[in-house]
Amino acid sequence: MMKVIKLFSLTQGLSSIQRYSQLHLLKPESVMEHTGFVCLFTYVLCEELDSYALTISEKFNRGAALERAIVHDIDEAVTGDIPRPTKYYNKHSIAVFDEISVRGIDQIVYELSLEKSSIKKDWSCSKSGKEGLVVALADLSSVVCKLWEEVVMLGNKKLFRQSKGVEDHLASFREKLKFDDHEFAMNDIQVNCFMEIICQLQEIIDSINEMPEAMHGTFGNFEAKP
Repeated sequence: MMKVIKLFSLTQGLSSIQRYSQLHLLKPESVMEHTGFVCLFTYVLCEELDSYALTISEKFNRGAALERAIVHDIDEAVTGDIPRPTKYYNKHSIAVFDEISVRGIDQIVYELSLEKSSIKKDWSCSKSGKEGLVVALADLSSVVCKLWEEVVMLGNKKLFRQSKGVEDHLASFREKLKFDDHEFAMNDIQVNCFMEIICQLQEIIDSINEMPEAMHGTFGNFEAKP
């Protein structure tokens, strides 16, 4: 049977772990806050996409999408928030941190006494397939929202340079949609809906890039090795 006190500990941990640990934030964000954003964005986006569905196969399983959104970062309750430059430094670091994440999710499932649940499966495929595409865009949108809040609304120029990496992810997302739309069983209107949201996110990034340069003394982005 699930252990309630362990679930309390899990939620407390996700609420305590701060994202963007290498950066100075004027308004810190916890993993739990981020998860809430991703869940809400996922739900609303599924609603929008389903309104354009012409067949049953073109509809999105919002239940499956939300299950993935809820647990997509749950391993961080054990591993903490691993900075992207560290995790993606090269293929060896990726493999090491992937193994750590798997061990983290295994520990969570074990301590909650939920070995027969689908938590690990939902976590491992959180950004795969049709519903995973929605979760991936919601996750990226959360980063854009945080940059907009910190840089534009609060004037935190320390995050100015982070917009370049987000631009690269938006470009990759756009290319993925161009080539994989048949795999995801979407019609042209649904694909255009994704593209329109990406364009809106790009406009927000552009508004950040149009601001004056970051202050002298700010380190440049850490470059990963091939």
